[in-house]
Amino acid sequence: MTYREKAMIVALSTTTNEAALSGTPQEYAELAAALERGQGRFALVTTENIAPYGVALETLSVEAVDTPTVRITVDRTALDLAIRGPVRHLATLSRIVLAGADSGDPKGHVHLEGFEGHDFLAEDSFSLTVHDAVDPA
Repeated sequence: MTYREKAMIVALSTTTNEAALSGTPQEYAELAAALERGQGRFALVTTENIAPYGVALETLSVEAVDTPTVRITVDRTALDLAIRGPVRHLATLSRIVLAGADSGDPKGHVHLEGFEGHDFLAEDSFSLTVHDAVDPA
């Protein structure tokens, strides 16, 4: 499994069941590659100001599993965001992340929210906002 040193940020709300992902285009390209191959683990930045969110998660993991849809989960004890699902749907997420890497819009983002009948996300998936990547200043 690939393990990358501190990179992206996943900020977790302490009042709602949602998290937000942010990073650079290079970091998003690496995450997209992990999603495409169905395997990866990333250490996340935990020292940045994440207001208005409450907690910075420590790791993000990707794993291909034989399920009908992708499930995004958060382990609040281990401070891990896990993305698990079939390779074909992880590839869909890979394309979404790559689009965010290439956008160049600092206000751009996409909401990943599962619901009954969703094409690739499980109904009980944790809500994740993927902010478009920005180059560090």
